[in-house]
Amino acid sequence: MTTSIKNLAILAILVAALGSCSKKESVEPTASVAKIKADSVTHSPYREGAATTTVTARPTSVASSESTFGTYAGFRGVDYDGTTTLTITGTAFGSTTGTVSLSDANYAVSSISSWSDTRIVVRASSLYTGTVANPRVTVTVRPISHSSTTRVAGGIIVAFCSTIYSRQYLQCTWWCSARRADLRLTVQPRGQSYSATSGIINNNYVPQRGDIWLFGSAHQAFVESTSALTVDEFQTMNGRRTLVSRLTTYTVQLSEYNIRPEAFSSYTATVQIRTNVASGIRTRANGVFRSGYSSEATRFYR
Repeated sequence: MTTSIKNLAILAILVAALGSCSKKESVEPTASVAKIKADSVTHSPYREGAATTTVTARPTSVASSESTFGTYAGFRGVDYDGTTTLTITGTAFGSTTGTVSLSDANYAVSSISSWSDTRIVVRASSLYTGTVANPRVTVTVRPISHSSTTRVAGGIIVAFCSTIYSRQYLQCTWWCSARRADLRLTVQPRGQSYSATSGIINNNYVPQRGDIWLFGSAHQAFVESTSALTVDEFQTMNGRRTLVSRLTTYTVQLSEYNIRPEAFSSYTATVQIRTNVASGIRTRANGVFRSGYSSEATRFYR
């Protein structure tokens, strides 16, 4: 009997000791746990207890400094020369300069001129090979987040069209300018007419690849290629064969774009010029320098 009582007393003491240890561990964290908790507060990007606001940028309109007209009057023009200014208005852009991107690879934002919470101004450029068959270009504004505000990017879908030195996409002047740029030839700067610096197409004119033919003030075509074949012409007098003239046949391949109706065309013009050997005078033997237009080209730009 005495032995049983002793065993029970020993068991009670052990249970009490175990309970004491468990309680102590629950209220006193180890050194490693305490350090983790301290680090999570010290290195947090936000002030403890501060509320974080999430704001989405909302562009509502995009205006272009490049005018468009005719078929594309409602489009925003973006010029090949990189001088186009795009003004984006909206809300929640923030005061710190972020980024602006365009979803179509034919257009690019080259620099940001100014940035405010409701207005962004950027410089943009285009590749004149851009197409308007699918003009839905997304302009995305990506603002900068701060410790108390998370700013989310927002976008707007805009109809863009390419221009080249202010000449609008698919106009005849645009096509000729684009082809000149393809060949790395000079392109008339904006605000200047090709007819202002062109020469006269007459019997002394020798066509070259890259020339622009002007039909009055209404239309232009581009010389894609040209070839010339010259044949000597002789005359026999008193049994003597004498060279009197040379007949040159010019074969000229041209291309053009008409905006009304909107259509591309390519064709060949053939002109024969006879040169008098004695006098050097050139006369038209056959053909005209012309396009699909009924009139003959009167001037050229080179």
